[in-house]
Amino acid sequence: MSSNTEMNTPLIAKKNQHYIVCLPTYGRPYITAVVSQSARLKTLQKIVGGWIQPVENTAFTIHPMFLENPKWSLAQRLLYDKNTKVYVNDEGGYACVPNMATILTDQQIAEEQGCRNLFGDVALVLTKNALEKVCDPMTLQVRPEDDPELEEEEEEEEEEEKKLEDMD
Repeated sequence: MSSNTEMNTPLIAKKNQHYIVCLPTYGRPYITAVVSQSARLKTLQKIVGGWIQPVENTAFTIHPMFLENPKWSLAQRLLYDKNTKVYVNDEGGYACVPNMATILTDQQIAEEQGCRNLFGDVALVLTKNALEKVCDPMTLQVRPEDDPELEEEEEEEEEEEKKLEDMD
């Protein structure tokens, strides 16, 4: 596992590794780690500050007020990828402050929580291609939405992901 102690240090995933992006309650999103499948759980628990709970990436969006910042705008684009996995602290509001950059779009979850936001730092788990098709991992510079250079790599990675899931 690689960890980003300095947010300016670029982390580059190798084959079969995933990026973990933190959507913090304070500050801007950043790539916090590059991990293999076996190290993912421990890293996610460290980021969210406890046991993890998966959340559908369609259950929330980034608050429009935050989208003027390029890093939050990038986070919104990452949420659109169907392979993005999202995790939060399973204790929610009992252990964490609201993440004001997030707005729940799933009415049922919002009613259960009694709040329109997710709680605590949010972790996004992305494949190498999912991040690279949206931005340059070295600079986090956003790419145009229709970059043909990455389409072939995306198909190859989806095939590899299916093989790994079949093995689990």
